[in-house]
Amino acid sequence: MLFKLLGILLTLLGCISLYLCHPNQILLKSSLSKTFTYLGATGLVAGLLILFFSIPKLVAVLIWLAVMTLVWSFIPFLNLFKRSNTQ
Repeated sequence: MLFKLLGILLTLLGCISLYLCHPNQILLKSSLSKTFTYLGATGLVAGLLILFFSIPKLVAVLIWLAVMTLVWSFIPFLNLFKRSNTQ
């Protein structure tokens, strides 16, 4: 059970890291450095490998792709929760 959660968490953090490294991201004033790109890609691969060894392979790939799809679909909308200081 712990390894499944660790795999999902690494995938989640890897997706967030890759999103924040892109120049078109809207959450931060400037995008993160290339180091975080490699760190995010490593997190995605590590998350997939951990999921491979903790659950059946087909289910692991499905969960991995579903987490990436959900994270990359909803991260741009996090900007709506930030308070605007336009006063």
